[in-house]
Amino acid sequence: MIELALKDFWLYLGWVMIMVGSICLHELFHALAAWSQGDRTAKEQGYFTLNPLVHMGVTSLVFLMLFGIAWGACPVNSARLRHGGWSEAWVSFAGPLANAILMLAFAAGFHLLPAAASLQSFCALAAMLNAGLLLFNLIPIPPLDGAGVVSGLLPASRKFYAAIEPVGMLLVMLLLWFNVGGFSLWEAARTLSGQTILLLQAVAGG
Repeated sequence: MIELALKDFWLYLGWVMIMVGSICLHELFHALAAWSQGDRTAKEQGYFTLNPLVHMGVTSLVFLMLFGIAWGACPVNSARLRHGGWSEAWVSFAGPLANAILMLAFAAGFHLLPAAASLQSFCALAAMLNAGLLLFNLIPIPPLDGAGVVSGLLPASRKFYAAIEPVGMLLVMLLLWFNVGGFSLWEAARTLSGQTILLLQAVAGG
């Protein structure tokens, strides 16, 4: 990221701004979904906000500015959720849903905003980054949201997930690093966002 900042500061700034906004909205959607299911923990602890210091914290923001990666968190008390596993699955899915909505919004913006190269480049980047966040968080390995969705819908999987949770993030990193199964997150994100832009273009043209 430092090299990017020195080479193209505006691209660097756009990357940071998009990631901060997208992660904060992702976590806010978790908070709103939990509240809708009876868990007021996030609301009581001040997570009904888009403040990056609340959702991400200083360490995550520093990592974002130095390495281009970051994370967020939202407190959820499963014992307060009304419908057990179904509520847990919805709360977990709500975060990636936010990224899907942002991806679609920026893909639409690519066509609807004035045809300026800078605006279109920003929208394309934002759509790709949100596609990446969407796909990454749906990987069904704890502590990612995909595991929360699966364990909420399939309670029998919880024992397995509990066993691998201590090394879950390591497994995720190995999956991405070695492109297990030919899966490349950024290639998949570029393809998903690009196809979304083309689809909206076709719909608008039709």
